[in-house]
Amino acid sequence: MIGDDSSEEDVFDSEELVPDAPDPSDAEWEAYAASGDFVPIFFEWLRWAGQLSLTLATIHPRSNDYAKITAREFHLLAALMARCSRLILSLVALTHKGNFGESASIIFRSLNESAIKIMWLCESDTENRAKRMIADGLKVELEFEAEIRKNIEESGVEPTALEARMLKSIANHFSAAELTRDEVTKIKKLPDMYSILDGIGLSRLQYVVHQRLGSHAVHGTWPSLLADYLTPSGDEAFPFQPKDGPIRMHINQYMMGSRMVLRACSAFAGFALTGDSSDAFVALLDDVDDQLMSDYIKAIELASEASA
Repeated sequence: MIGDDSSEEDVFDSEELVPDAPDPSDAEWEAYAASGDFVPIFFEWLRWAGQLSLTLATIHPRSNDYAKITAREFHLLAALMARCSRLILSLVALTHKGNFGESASIIFRSLNESAIKIMWLCESDTENRAKRMIADGLKVELEFEAEIRKNIEESGVEPTALEARMLKSIANHFSAAELTRDEVTKIKKLPDMYSILDGIGLSRLQYVVHQRLGSHAVHGTWPSLLADYLTPSGDEAFPFQPKDGPIRMHINQYMMGSRMVLRACSAFAGFALTGDSSDAFVALLDDVDDQLMSDYIKAIELASEASA
């Protein structure tokens, strides 16, 4: 991990750690405008956001530039940052040729939720919120454990090897969380996602876009089926038929995913780092967010000119 105290060089420089953000040349912009396809630009933006989230996730908590936070806070936040990086890696592998837009929407829904949770955790009361988030997952484990023990009791025989492994796994989850079963049952449940978004200053519209609309792809609702899996058939009685061929990615998918992760990175750096390091990362990410949106507006304008 970066800044491990086993090394004397545990002070880092944000400019050295963070790779240069995408900066398409004039020739590249002209080529994308001629083709009408700006997806490659925003693919690179997402890839960069993945690199940045991995960099922040791997800063060692004993680094001189790390704030004094609890192990629980570190474990949860670093894991969520690493999750963002892994999800982006899967998107890079899946969509590197600009296809699989329908499947990418499912992953983006999970990516955005992870980024939102990071922002919420870092916003205030982090230790308590981290405990609530961990307990939220463990409550499901409690239910699962109860069902396993009920089946064992009803069978009247010793646990099977599979049941024993599952019970051991559940016990390990509680041990790693340093929470008892009684504590988990008493911890206040997480707020709903709208309340989380509202708490970090995001609007109802952003909730609808990131969560409600994002759920279409996850659950296969009618709008998702109509957009991605059906096409006009020319038959009046049965006007649609299954769509074949690839679903192209849209720049909005990459832009919104990248921006959410960049905001999460900024929240993480502002909370987890100290002094000049925190200020440097946050300032850098503010500038990068402006650059990303500038590229997005430019792409929209060029596409509009080409279609006029």
